[in-house]
Amino acid sequence: MLLKKGISQKEIARAVNASQSTISNKLKRNTGGRGYRYKQAQQLAANRRKKASLNRTYP
Repeated sequence: MLLKKGISQKEIARAVNASQSTISNKLKRNTGGRGYRYKQAQQLAANRRKKASLNRTYP
């Protein structure tokens, strides 16, 4: 991961063409006890999407 290599969030944001706040929010949202792990982050995101769709009410 880029953070482990000492690259700043700002530099990562430039590399992936995203805002620095987007990178910061993703890291906060998807970092577990062992740090950021991409497979875990993907699973957490999928769970949030699934939960969000269950909470919708249709008229």
